[in-house]
Amino acid sequence: MRKRLFLCGIFATIMTVVMAQQNKYSVVGEFGVPQYKGKVYVYDLFTKQPVDSTDIQNGKFVFNGTAETPTVGVLLHPKRGALTCFILEPGNIEIKLTSQVPEMKGTPLNDILCAYTKHLQNMDADTRKAQAKTLSENMIASHGNDILGVLVMCEAEGLGMNVEDALKLLDKCGDKVKEHPAIVAKKAEWESLLKTSAGKMFTDFTVEYDGKKTSLSDYVGKGKYVLVDFWASWCGPCRREIPNIASLYKKYKDKGLEVLGVATWDKPEDTLKAMKELNITWPQIINAQRIGSDAYSISGIPQIILFAPDGKIVARDLRGEELKKMVEDVMKK
Repeated sequence: MRKRLFLCGIFATIMTVVMAQQNKYSVVGEFGVPQYKGKVYVYDLFTKQPVDSTDIQNGKFVFNGTAETPTVGVLLHPKRGALTCFILEPGNIEIKLTSQVPEMKGTPLNDILCAYTKHLQNMDADTRKAQAKTLSENMIASHGNDILGVLVMCEAEGLGMNVEDALKLLDKCGDKVKEHPAIVAKKAEWESLLKTSAGKMFTDFTVEYDGKKTSLSDYVGKGKYVLVDFWASWCGPCRREIPNIASLYKKYKDKGLEVLGVATWDKPEDTLKAMKELNITWPQIINAQRIGSDAYSISGIPQIILFAPDGKIVARDLRGEELKKMVEDVMKK
């Protein structure tokens, strides 16, 4: 009995060593620019956790390790930021950062990722959105059940797809993509965005500040067009949109337009200070923090949404001239 257990232990140890050997990877990289010095790091794109670090020597670097499951690595330089993504998988991977478009090769998925990246870079500017959408659909047809499929789906919105397109494409993916934590989170975000897209009825939320509760429904759905600006005092682009909003408010406030600010991810005292600095005279929901942004799946501000008199969303993601034109068009009706 002891002999059998001993042999089983040896067999398990051998198998562990064999598997570790099979899962080994090496990443050999070249900057081609002597100015790159110090250390270079690899982070997991999805977990945001560091994977490894190494010294740069004469513009080159080498990583060695094991990868039980392929993931997307992000090559990071402390001063230069994120340099490129690559598939961290078993095998010998080469990364060249010597030209405008990074090259990664040596393993099956990295070879495909490199070709895919070059296609994106070489697309005609006028038709890029449509071409990128088609390219991503083709990628999912071939890699809808591996880590490349996960990467493509994570970048769907930046590749010419709206939320409905992204969800339809996700339906064509296999379980390895659908059940990946990053995609589970993305799907929840897309479904929430779909509920708050143009044509949908508004989603209400309530914020308490200084002993008083204020709801979006106190303003929206009351028979007027309402322009809602999710903003913050520290946000430069938000502050630059204020004059556009002020101009529209002055021009149309007596003709059926209401404007509402939602102070997002901001300290109340900073919001109040900014309101004075920017001469903001329209109503505000102060101290909303993440309440309003979560309700509308907002990941970046300013987010300006126009609501119809009945409470339906007319448009979102409005900025600059598009904002002015949209408000002017609906106020003519």
